Amino acid sequence: IEYAFKEVGVSPALKTKQTSTKTRQLGEDKTIRILIQILGWFYILSGAFALIASIIIGFIVGSIELPSSLASFGILKYIIGGITWIMGFFSILNIILGVGLLKYKNWARITILIFNSIGLLILIGISILSIISGNLKVILYMLPSYIVPLLIAYFFGFRKEVKTLFKK
Repeated sequence: IEYAFKEVGVSPALKTKQTSTKTRQLGEDKTIRILIQILGWFYILSGAFALIASIIIGFIVGSIELPSSLASFGILKYIIGGITWIMGFFSILNIILGVGLLKYKNWARITILIFNSIGLLILIGISILSIISGNLKVILYMLPSYIVPLLIAYFFGFRKEVKTLFKK
């Protein structure tokens, strides 16, 4: 065997190192694919549950009849109705993004990064307002809220393996 490697100019130690690197890369690629599949199904299921919740809330709010003495609260019914429509829209968007992740579509990865960035900016804004108002307890409660968006931003935005997987 050593003679065959010497003939092509590759040492057995280097050949073993190249093989182990390839094997490790294949294992990492499989792990990344599994993580993306899990995230895709999470987006689909969370979108489906939120869509069902928005439909139920819409029916409940729509079926409420306000007495004439509470007519001034009628606007509240329309506000909640509008919120359920917005919730339904983003629920459908979550389902579409989940399907895009399962199919390794780059537009899904980019859209998730955009919405994730918007969410982080909102969290930062709330934190700044909490500091200004002197309510520092809110910041302590919000710290775990930063973890998931930062992990998603790192995973979809900075991992070279993930980027190449979505560009195929």
